[in-house]
Amino acid sequence: FVVTQSLPTISYLTLLDKYVLLCMVFQCLMAVQDALASLFTNSWLFDAISMAVLAALVVFTHLVFGITIWIKIRDTTKLLRGADKDYLHLCESIDRFYKKTKCTISGFTDEEVEAIMAPPDFTFG
Repeated sequence: FVVTQSLPTISYLTLLDKYVLLCMVFQCLMAVQDALASLFTNSWLFDAISMAVLAALVVFTHLVFGITIWIKIRDTTKLLRGADKDYLHLCESIDRFYKKTKCTISGFTDEEVEAIMAPPDFTFG
């Protein structure tokens, strides 16, 4: 609970939230399966069938989550590579402009820097 207090609150479920909820659903399904097994006279057969169904469901959902995560990572990487390419192109354009015009960028004078960096005078009178 300490970690959740330091995280920002958001109004939607993340992929990790959905995964944790799905794991809780699987645990509830296993509890229901265990309760239903006591109702059958041939509980071994019910256990075998329900175990196979639940195992297949768990494997399938993990595959779906894995593919979803892979797609999200691929799309984000593609987006970041495009942004990086645009940034490098912009840097090259700026460099060409400054080499072509021999323009220099002047900064602040020493007095201006000292005025900005000086602590404020909080005298109360």
